[in-house]
Amino acid sequence: SAAKEAQGPMGNALLYQAVLAQQVPLAQAEALKLAFGHAQETGGSFAAAARLYAPQLMALQPDDTMAWFRGTAARALLVIGRLDAAKLWIGLARSQAVPERPESGRPAARLALLLQLADPQATTPLPLLDLKAWWEAAGDGITPEQRAARATFLFTLLDSLGQPVPDEMWQPLLGQAGITAVAMPDPALRQGLLGAAAANRLGETVLLSLLNLGSGPAAADPATLSNVIRSLRKVGLEADARRLAVEAALAHEL
Repeated sequence: SAAKEAQGPMGNALLYQAVLAQQVPLAQAEALKLAFGHAQETGGSFAAAARLYAPQLMALQPDDTMAWFRGTAARALLVIGRLDAAKLWIGLARSQAVPERPESGRPAARLALLLQLADPQATTPLPLLDLKAWWEAAGDGITPEQRAARATFLFTLLDSLGQPVPDEMWQPLLGQAGITAVAMPDPALRQGLLGAAAANRLGETVLLSLLNLGSGPAAADPATLSNVIRSLRKVGLEADARRLAVEAALAHEL
């Protein structure tokens, strides 16, 4: 209880100790859920928390008693590139879907899109049916404008990974489109990145990617993220590009 109530670094330290102290898998999953929630509520990085708790996450074996933890576990494992382990939790989410209740399949639909971003083997565009399933799931608890913003972000990420989204999915977003003021990197940084990637200058591409991202993927606009992801892929850093895409997607609550 002290770990729940403490704020800032003290709260993080107490939660870390709580996670390590748990020997029963179900209790450890509960402690991990609290730790990830605390990281997000206090402005921390979900990805950093995932890296910190990677050993504990990998040790957990998903089963029906931990179905409530499936989304957190799968997202954390995807953002650190542990795809095989993440697929087990996504499989658990799929097993919870009941045909008579379409809403029961929504958690799995959202996780499937994140897996598409993370998996280097996912080189073909998603079927339209899967995109429509995500669109339905993405509307839970948010406004139409928020859903459109999330869809725009996700579709841009997919496109930057060589998986273009059909026009049919972009069409509903046109009604929400407009001019948005965003902070963007200096044009010189953007052009420098594109030039370095085109010339296959690996180190320069990585450095300019970091400079273009500024404070990180959570704050970057979709166009900048797309440029960075495409550039990293161009110089052979496919896995890094995909981890960046997943981290950005999670920061935007996809």
